Amino acid sequence: MSSWTPPTAQEQIRAAQLASVPKSLQPWLRVRAFEPIQKPGENDWPHGAGQTFDDFKTLRVKGPEPGSKIYLLPLGEPHEAAAFPHLGTLAEGTTAFYGLQCEVLPMITLAQLEGEGKASGRLIRKRGRQIDASDVIANLKKWRPADGFAVMAVTMSDIFKGEFNFLYGLAGLHLGVVSLHRLHPDSPSYDYEGPTKGRPDEMLLRHTMDVLTHELGHSFGLRHCTYFSCVMQGFNCLEEAEGHAPDLCPVCLRKFLWIANTQSTDQVRARYERMLDFYEGRPGFERHAAVVRMRLGAAPPAAKPAAKAGEVTCQPCQESAEKPPADTRQAPTGHTGSAPVGTEAARRAPGPSYLQPTANSARGRRPKHEKQLVDAPSQWVR
Repeated sequence: MSSWTPPTAQEQIRAAQLASVPKSLQPWLRVRAFEPIQKPGENDWPHGAGQTFDDFKTLRVKGPEPGSKIYLLPLGEPHEAAAFPHLGTLAEGTTAFYGLQCEVLPMITLAQLEGEGKASGRLIRKRGRQIDASDVIANLKKWRPADGFAVMAVTMSDIFKGEFNFLYGLAGLHLGVVSLHRLHPDSPSYDYEGPTKGRPDEMLLRHTMDVLTHELGHSFGLRHCTYFSCVMQGFNCLEEAEGHAPDLCPVCLRKFLWIANTQSTDQVRARYERMLDFYEGRPGFERHAAVVRMRLGAAPPAAKPAAKAGEVTCQPCQESAEKPPADTRQAPTGHTGSAPVGTEAARRAPGPSYLQPTANSARGRRPKHEKQLVDAPSQWVR
C-alpha cells in the first residue's frame, strides 16, 4: 500500500473518455466536482486496476429495455420477515438511483430457491450457518421475471464464497444477493463504529441502501472503481463503505448513463432530482442529500424562521414542530407470528431471536488480520 499513488486528473479524464462525451453531459461530469479517492488503509479493500469507459464498452453488456424493472427478492423463513428493513422504501430508493422501476417479489424460502433439492435447482452449500452466495445467484436465474433487468435477493442469512470468510453482497450481470446479517444493528455480528449514528431501523436502511446500490452497479456491468471516491469502490467494513461518496463518480456515471441510454442533460437532472426527493429529510441520509444538492447546485432547504417575540404561533404548528419521541423498544427475544415483508405489520412484529444480543455476544471489532471482503472477485463482476 505504501507505493500507491492517486490517479492524476488526466488519468481520470481518459478513464471516463470525457473528450468524446456528449457536450450536454460535460457539466455533469467535471472531475473537479467529485471527491478524490483516498489512499487505502492497511485493512481497506485494495484498489487494484480500474475499469475505464472503454473497458466497459468491450463487455458488450445488454442494457435495460424500455419497461425493464429491478426486482428485490426477500429470501428466508417467514419468522425472519420482521427483521428486514422496509423493502418498499428500498425499492423506492433503488428506483430513484437507477431510474428503473423497482418492485418487491413475494418472499421465498431457501428450500424454494434451490428447488427443494430436486434437479430443478442447485443445492446451496453451507458452512456452519452461512450459505454460499454463488449458489444463491445460480438459483436466481429461474426467478428472474421476463421484464426483470436485475433480480437482487435480500436475506438475513450470513453469506460466503470460496475462501472469503464472509460477504456483505455478491453480484454478477443481472443477478445478485445482499446479506443483512452484518448490517443489522441488533445482530451480534454487527461491528459498525463509524461517526454516523441513529435508530437501528434508520441505520439498517442506510447500510442496506448503500450495499444494494453498490451490488446493483455490478448487475449493470460496473466493476470496482479506482478513480474517485465512489459508491462502486470495494470495501471491507461498513466504516470504509461510509467513507466513500454515496453516488457514482464521473467514470462510473458515464458508464451507467451509456448503458441505460439516459445521456441527455434532462435525464441526468431528473435522476438527481429523484434522488434528492428520496434522501431529503430522511434520517441517516443527510450526507447523501448533501452530495446530490451539490450535483444539482442546489441550496439546502431553508430553516423556518423562529417566531418573533410576542408573535402568536398556532397550536397545530407548535405540535408539528416537535420531534417525536425516540423509539426505545428493545429487540424482542422470540417470534409469535409472521407478516408480509415490507408491511407495517412486519415492521412491528417480533423479530428472530438471534437479533437479541446475549451476555456473551461479541460486539467488538474483529482482529485486523481477519479479512472482511465485501463482494465479488473480478470473475463475478464482469
